[in-house]
Amino acid sequence: MFRYQGISLGELAQLEVFLKLRPGTESNTNRWVQFLKDRGYAWQVRFSFGRAMPAPPIKQVADGLVLFDVRNRPAIQTMNAVARELQDQGQQIACVLSDPAMRRFLARELSGFSYSKFFGREQANKTREAWKLIKAELRSSEDQIYRYLTASDLVSRETARGIVAFLYPYFHQAIRDVATFGNLAANLGPKYFVVATDSHKLGRLVARLGSTSNWTTTVVQHGMPGLQFAYVPVYADRIAVWGDESARWFEERGVPRSKIFISGNPRYDSYKAAFCNEDGRPSKIIVIGTTAAEDNLSMTKMVAAAASDFDLKIFFKPHPSHGQLSYLNSAGTDKYEGITILPADKPMQDIVKPCDIVVLTNSSAGVDALILGGQLIVARLPGNRAKASYHKLGSLIKWAACADEMKRVISEYLCAGADKQAAVQGIKEYLHSTLGDLQGNSTRRLAEFIISTGSHHSRCS
Repeated sequence: MFRYQGISLGELAQLEVFLKLRPGTESNTNRWVQFLKDRGYAWQVRFSFGRAMPAPPIKQVADGLVLFDVRNRPAIQTMNAVARELQDQGQQIACVLSDPAMRRFLARELSGFSYSKFFGREQANKTREAWKLIKAELRSSEDQIYRYLTASDLVSRETARGIVAFLYPYFHQAIRDVATFGNLAANLGPKYFVVATDSHKLGRLVARLGSTSNWTTTVVQHGMPGLQFAYVPVYADRIAVWGDESARWFEERGVPRSKIFISGNPRYDSYKAAFCNEDGRPSKIIVIGTTAAEDNLSMTKMVAAAASDFDLKIFFKPHPSHGQLSYLNSAGTDKYEGITILPADKPMQDIVKPCDIVVLTNSSAGVDALILGGQLIVARLPGNRAKASYHKLGSLIKWAACADEMKRVISEYLCAGADKQAAVQGIKEYLHSTLGDLQGNSTRRLAEFIISTGSHHSRCS
C-alpha cells in the first residue's frame, strides 16, 4: 500500500507519525515552521526553496555522498568530521543538503548542494501522474487508517484526523524525493552514502534506494540511544556505533551483529578528558534540555528550588535542535528569573568546566559532561526514562526525583572530596565502554571502514 518505485511511503513517514503521537515533543523554534511541519508541508517548502536558489557547481562523479538533513549540532559536527576525513583520504566527496539553509553548517573545505537540484522536468512529469494514483488510493483508505489509529485509547480522534490529513502533502513530497534521489544517483554515481540517521525521511530513503541503486549506506550513530523508534530498525547496510555499550543496545533490539561496526565517536576525537579533580568545587549548575517542553520546565523548576541555598549560578542549554525562543515560548520568561539561557548550538567544551554540576534527564550530552569533568545529576521525571546506560554508572553519579533530593545531591557534590578519585576510575571505564578508546582515532577508523564498504560496489551507470 502507498508505494512508489518500490519505496514504501508509509515507512518514510514513520518517524513523523511517531512524533505526532508525542504531543510534548518539540522540533522547531519558529511557529510558522512548526505550523507547516504539523500539516506535512515543511518538506515541500524546503524542497521548493532549494530549487529556487542559484545552482552551485555539482561534481559529475563522486566516490561518496554525505547527507546533511538533521539540524542537530553534534550530528553536524560528526558529519563534517567524517566528510573531511574521507576527502583527506583521497575520496571525491560531495555533501547533499536537505535545503540551502544547511549550507551554513558545512565545514569551509566541503562543497554541497541542495538535493532538489536534481528534480527536473522529467521527474516532475512522472511524479505528477504517480501522485494522482496515490492520492486516489489514500482517499479510498482514509476510513481504514482512521479506524486503525483510534483502535486503542492511546490516539485521540483529533490526533488521528491530523495524521490522515498530514499524509496527503507528505506523501506528495515523498514521491518527488524518490524521483530526485534516483536522478541524483544516476548523475553522480556514488559508491557509498553516509547519513546521520535512517529514521528521518531522506536518510531512510537513501538506505532503501541504495539496495537497488548500487551504493552502500552507512549510518553514523548521532546520539546515545534512547527512544527506540528514533534508532531502530536499521535500514542502512551498516551502522557505525560509538562503543561496546551501543553495539549491545542495537543487537538487543534486533540489529544483526554483521551490520554493526564499532568506530568510536568522531566528535570526541578533539576532546581532552579533564575529569573531576579532588580539590575542585562547582562554579555553576547547567541544565541540559530535551525535546519535551514539560521536562525542561520540570528540571529547571526543580533545580531553581534546590539551588536557592547554594551560591551557584544556573544555566539552561536547550536541545541542539532548538533555540532560546523555543524554551522561553514554552511557558513565558517570568518562570526563568535567575536562569541564564545559553544558545542551543554553544559547544559543551565552552560551557562545562571541571567539577561543574550538570543536570539532565535523557540527553547524551551527559557523556560530554563526564569527559569534560562535569558532575552528573540525572533527574527522574514522571514518565521519562533516563538513557539506559546511565544506570550503569550507579552511585558514581547522582539521581534526584524532587527538589529536596536535588538539594541533597548538590550538597553531596559540594562536600565530596576523597571519593572523587575512585569515581574517576569508574567513569573512565564507563566512557571506554560507551565511546571506545578515546585516543582520537575514531574519524580515521570510520572513514577507512566506509571506503571499504564502497570498494566492492561499481559506480551507477
